[in-house]
Amino acid sequence: MRSLVHSRRLFVLVIALLMVVPMAIPGGATPDEPTWPGMPSPPETYKEEPGSVSTDDVVFDGHGWGHGIGMSQYGAKGQADEGSNYREILRHYYTGVSVRDIAGMVPGWLLSGDALWVNLLGGGINGVPGATFTARAGKVRVCQNPPPGLSLQQGDRNPYVRVLEQTLRARGVFDGTPNNSFGPPTKEAVETVQANNGLTVDGVVGPDTINVLWPRDAAGDRCFFDVTMPAGDTFSVSAVGRNRCRISVLDARGSCVAAVKGLSPSNRMELAEKTYDGKPQQFADGNIRIRPVGGSFHVLLQTDTETYMRGIAEVPASWPTQVLRAQAVAARSYAMGQASDQGPAGGFDSDRRAQCHCHLYSTVASQVYSGWNREKEFGGTWAAAARDTAGQVMSHPQAGLVTAFYSSSSGGKTENIEEVWGGSPVPYLRSVNDPWARDPNVNPYANWTATLPAIEVAAKLNFGTMTKISVASRNTSGSADVVRFEGDGTVKTMSGYDVRTLLGLRSAYFDVDWEGSASPPGGSGRFIDTGGSVHENDILKLAKAKITLGCNPPTNNMFCPDAGVTRGEMAAFLVRGIQMPPASQDAFVDDGDTVFEGNINQIAARGITFGCNPPDNDRFCPHDTVSRGQMAAFLVRALELPETNEDFFDMTVPPSFRTT
Repeated sequence: MRSLVHSRRLFVLVIALLMVVPMAIPGGATPDEPTWPGMPSPPETYKEEPGSVSTDDVVFDGHGWGHGIGMSQYGAKGQADEGSNYREILRHYYTGVSVRDIAGMVPGWLLSGDALWVNLLGGGINGVPGATFTARAGKVRVCQNPPPGLSLQQGDRNPYVRVLEQTLRARGVFDGTPNNSFGPPTKEAVETVQANNGLTVDGVVGPDTINVLWPRDAAGDRCFFDVTMPAGDTFSVSAVGRNRCRISVLDARGSCVAAVKGLSPSNRMELAEKTYDGKPQQFADGNIRIRPVGGSFHVLLQTDTETYMRGIAEVPASWPTQVLRAQAVAARSYAMGQASDQGPAGGFDSDRRAQCHCHLYSTVASQVYSGWNREKEFGGTWAAAARDTAGQVMSHPQAGLVTAFYSSSSGGKTENIEEVWGGSPVPYLRSVNDPWARDPNVNPYANWTATLPAIEVAAKLNFGTMTKISVASRNTSGSADVVRFEGDGTVKTMSGYDVRTLLGLRSAYFDVDWEGSASPPGGSGRFIDTGGSVHENDILKLAKAKITLGCNPPTNNMFCPDAGVTRGEMAAFLVRGIQMPPASQDAFVDDGDTVFEGNINQIAARGITFGCNPPDNDRFCPHDTVSRGQMAAFLVRALELPETNEDFFDMTVPPSFRTT
């Protein structure tokens, strides 16, 4: 009885809060900061000349920018200024490596054609809801797959019939005027195609006939909708439902599987939402691919290795040639290592398809990629360095292909990878001296000071009162290994890397020695963004019960109290509140790309949800927002509440909520 009462009390809180509560979604490793000048300005907490600082502030004195593993870019510049060549630079930062040709170092598929998939927009399971493209030179071909499950037969009247008739006319089996009406002449033309291709002759356009009329290319795209865009023309892609997208220049909605084909230097496409140096990026090789994720989509570039290399934007193109070459070899090694691990694009698992549908991100989550804009920058010096080192990667006798991590600069000595990210030692990622990174004449980030209000630090560490911060131990490189926080009669410790992430510091190469008394408003307040909220007390109770974890993993020091909740997130709340057992069956076909699939199956097994597409109800729509009415249905079923005759004046919903 006590557990049932406890669960019901928790759900009273959920009813009040759930419509404005996001769930924490597990995230990957925190990406490193931008790694060269032109990066965003540092946070306002950075004060290079702090002057007089009171105990109301915590001061971090540090060096370098980035994780400090592998090559230090400013250190490489310092070496090049002293006369080192790119091979010498690489051998310094990557212990025991040699530079060699890529042949035999990576799987054959990776060197065959446009094998690399690079995420341009939409990295993360939420994707993007829209994107805008403009043809900037020559002309490009835009293709879109038909909507999932499309079937056409005599008597149908819709825009898809017009597309069918246009295709039949192009094949010479239909001589009528294409329109939206599927009549006897159209049926006869379809039957001719079916007979000529050994299909069942029934005049119905189903999967087999679609495969003949609009065959897939190697990447799985069909040109069902097909239009050529001349230079200057713009079109937009908008998500209008789960795997439903509208391309503005086409006649009707299709799938969110689409492509812009035939890119070349004389046939370029611009993507408005992706900028470089304040200008929209242009892409001049390979194909742009669009792939669905939930109710939105990813935008990707499918290209080859060396085209990809010419668009990498990780150091200024004005830097010495030997630095550019060292960066090119490191970037190529990193990219090949990451892509080899992921395998061919056609074999991406559901998690990878949901996260990015890619081998590499175009951001600091992998490497910054800026396409044709980067190739032409500063007279093409970067592209020349990429060409000069074409096909070159690094190899280590004990490890084979080197996955070459790098960052802007160390604090004077690079890191042993296992001391920062854990795991086993990597023979080529050992700590080495990097004096150039500590030279302010070489590195503008050789020294920095970050000043943060002590109460903000205390709040992020969930202290009621924080009294002391110090570095308890250091790594081989001299960076902070363990940082000690004292307060509330307890001691909390964190790795220097995690402190850097939590507080937004440039690196873990820092000193801090603070004593005082810092008490955030409202006490330890688990989250930093709920102060002043009338729901703060209830939010803290939910957090204590572990029904909510936060909204900004991995830090999870924010609650996002004004954000909405998806159906998938709602499932997780319900499972955590009631503590349901695991489910043995997969209830729905559309939740494989969400981390909440197990929770969704659990509430289905309990009879709390029936689906979102009656009468079939084989879908759950996990990425859709929960309405208040749907939430009521979920909770009534979860708590087995009795019926009531009471009513609200604004209830105009259908009598049944079996579509939840």
